[in-house]
Amino acid sequence: MNRNGKKEPTREEVFETPRLFFRPIYLFLIVIFSILFVDGIMILTLHPLTELPLHIEVLLGSFILIVFLLPVLYLFFLKPLKLHIKERRKIEAEQKKTISELGDALEKVKVLSGLLPICASCKRIRDDKGNWTNLERYISERTEAEFTHSICPECEERLYGSEPH
Repeated sequence: MNRNGKKEPTREEVFETPRLFFRPIYLFLIVIFSILFVDGIMILTLHPLTELPLHIEVLLGSFILIVFLLPVLYLFFLKPLKLHIKERRKIEAEQKKTISELGDALEKVKVLSGLLPICASCKRIRDDKGNWTNLERYISERTEAEFTHSICPECEERLYGSEPH
């Protein structure tokens, strides 16, 4: 479980590449059996052609080896490797995007903490430079808060009395 209470994705959910391709022993066995299979095909193909010169027989054997072994190497090595690289790049791009978003969010976060020296009479606040600033301006400059003004009932009574509006 992660911090949000959601289940962490499994490796198969994150990567498109089948799990089978992450096992080196499996890949090794595929290559060995492919080579043996291609060797068997070469023997069956070249056996009836025993009267060929040796260099022609070698060229034919090499051609058969290339024709049959390259697709196996592509399907079981190159293609999964390319998929894996593509997936890694996608994840890295998502991580860079997330890091960028977090950096932007961090820049936007403005937090007031600690003790604020405030005048008991006029309610102005002393900043780090020793200057006195009114409360609304001080908080607006340091947070995302914006002020709107109104009058509470007690102050309304004190300032305007009980006159009808």
